[in-house]
Amino acid sequence: MSGTAATYSLTLPKRVLVPVSVIVLGLPALVVAAAIYQPWLDPKWLFLDVVVAAREADECCHIAFGFMSQLGIIMWTCVAATGLLTALVLWIRGDRSAAFSLTLFAGLLHGWMALDDALLLHESVLPGLGLRQTYILVFYILLGAGYLLSGWRLLLRSDWWLLAIGLVAVGSSLLLDLTVYDRSTAGVVLEDGLKFYGLAVWSAYDIALFTLIQLRAPHAGS
Repeated sequence: MSGTAATYSLTLPKRVLVPVSVIVLGLPALVVAAAIYQPWLDPKWLFLDVVVAAREADECCHIAFGFMSQLGIIMWTCVAATGLLTALVLWIRGDRSAAFSLTLFAGLLHGWMALDDALLLHESVLPGLGLRQTYILVFYILLGAGYLLSGWRLLLRSDWWLLAIGLVAVGSSLLLDLTVYDRSTAGVVLEDGLKFYGLAVWSAYDIALFTLIQLRAPHAGS
């Protein structure tokens, strides 16, 4: 492996890539399917936020309310912690390259999204302060673009197609949120199911990427 930041690889070894990809793409789909087809509860109560489900359900409250939403918050938080830890490691090494910018930006972005989901920022808090939800979601799309631009050369040297799948799913969920307000079971499951699937794939990709950066990025001065 070359000692320059321009050449080190951020792809998984081929012997690992296939089984990891099957798990990363298949497991979230199985979780979403299990949430949809479980026989005990209308699946939309699993996908909606806990507070929203408790407010809208005829009977309050079931232990499974917001289950998928809470899993999503956990994933946002795990990626945020991993990204910020990786940025700290690079900073200690004296690395101020695109890898540092990418991991720092990604860690902060995922951390903010965890807070957004946990506190209903874009759904309740920020609109309550006079900000239109449409503008907030467009701003979040711009944040996603900032994530891509902060280290696009690194991303292109990674298994970027996994990231693309995750972002397409999350982006489709955002598009539905912007254009369609559907509180039916089908509408909620489609929007939040896409969000959960995309977030799971994106999270797995980012954690793998951050790990490879820590392992393979050359130390400053090496």
